[in-house]
Amino acid sequence: MSVDYDWYKSNGICVQCLRYDAAPGRVRCEVCLNKNAEASKNRRAKMQSVSQSDRLRNLRESRKEKGLCIWCGKPRSQYSSAFCIECRVKNQRKNNARKTGISRSERPLYGMCYICGKQVYSGEKLCRECKKQSIANLPNKHIIPSWKLDNNRVFASK
Repeated sequence: MSVDYDWYKSNGICVQCLRYDAAPGRVRCEVCLNKNAEASKNRRAKMQSVSQSDRLRNLRESRKEKGLCIWCGKPRSQYSSAFCIECRVKNQRKNNARKTGISRSERPLYGMCYICGKQVYSGEKLCRECKKQSIANLPNKHIIPSWKLDNNRVFASK
């Protein structure tokens, strides 16, 4: 194959279709270049129509159905329903590293932030950064008073 490729390339013939002269400074002819450009354009459009997370989810599902590791595609271990031996060990190490220390539910008792584990002031359950983020995640301030007004209208004694 390499010998044929080199011969066609050195003689200025398209290495793809082997029929036409190669475009100047290229190894393929104009027809093949246009065909390849169109195929690439269609492939990119198809890839962009599905989000990355959907593609990964579909890939993991198809690998699991075929009995392959959902991360790398190697044959699955008999001790795991989703991973090969190497990926199972990696996953266990990752989970064990995440579980080290005090559990989340016990953190406030030791004066630690419930979310990240940093030190907090007495009587608080969240550090300053996590508290700011939690407040930012609350619904807009104008929504809460409207709930109160609606509740007052419904439950007000007449």
